[in-house]
Amino acid sequence: VEALWKNNNSDSTQSSLISRSTHAMQFFTFYSSTPARLVSLDTEDSFFCCDRNGTLTVTSSLGPTPASKVCLPNSKLAGFIKNVPILPIETSKEAHAMIGKLREQRLISEITLEEIFKELQNRVLSVEC
Repeated sequence: VEALWKNNNSDSTQSSLISRSTHAMQFFTFYSSTPARLVSLDTEDSFFCCDRNGTLTVTSSLGPTPASKVCLPNSKLAGFIKNVPILPIETSKEAHAMIGKLREQRLISEITLEEIFKELQNRVLSVEC
């Protein structure tokens, strides 16, 4: 996905890659198992423990990015934030269960004031912003 994202910046390619990564996130979402719920909980714990280096990658507005550097979408800041990796709205809606788990694990969070200030420091604002 990363190679395709870097080599082709067309909107249709990026949209396709976002859909593919969203599907993968849905596939790796853990649901309660029966008859023993403990099985799914242990499997989920093992999945997140495998990511000791914090390299779990999700597709963001800037391409594939470590989840710990990606922010949740904020409709009030959508037109303003350009250089902070934001989770696509499609992904946040369709893979909401996995996004919830990423939030629980503190791998993904809301955009912070610090990130907004960094955005202001690193680019010139246009009239549209």
